[in-house]
Amino acid sequence: MTNARLQRNRNIRFCNKSAVKPARTARSIRPSESTGVPAEGPFEDYRLTFRLLRQLLGEVLAPFDLLVSDFLALKLADQGPTRVGSLSTYLGISPAATTELIDRLEARRLLHRVRDPADRRAILLALTSTGRALLQQAKMSYAHFLESIVREMDPEDLAALRRGSHALFLILVRHGAPDVPTKGGG
Repeated sequence: MTNARLQRNRNIRFCNKSAVKPARTARSIRPSESTGVPAEGPFEDYRLTFRLLRQLLGEVLAPFDLLVSDFLALKLADQGPTRVGSLSTYLGISPAATTELIDRLEARRLLHRVRDPADRRAILLALTSTGRALLQQAKMSYAHFLESIVREMDPEDLAALRRGSHALFLILVRHGAPDVPTKGGG
């Protein structure tokens, strides 16, 4: 990693606002209202916001050599032994992509596969002590990053975001979201 990238990651990690200077402002990447679909605007805003958030989270996790999906997998496994299928559903990725992710984390000795004592056909994922230690460090940086964002938000905007996100979630579930990933992974 270059010195400039290391410095940028350190700045983001310690929530230095000057570390993140996007080439374009949020206004310049707003969706066009000329799509002919008036309801599309808020969803395009959400898509762009999610993309930016995921990109910044990736930079926060880079010093730990973790992808966002790696971090989420370790967080889920930290709650207790986790089935491979539950991880796949939680992350919203294919079984093949899940296997690749597990292989990568297992090669780094961050988690390992164990047989489920209740069902010998099933495989569980468990954190190693190395994985738990790395996760704790990454969680601190992650928490600092999210706290810095929340501190910058107006309390009314934050409350509106929570209400709107929850309302949208409930509507999507009613419309038949097949496998709803939850905090607990199942």
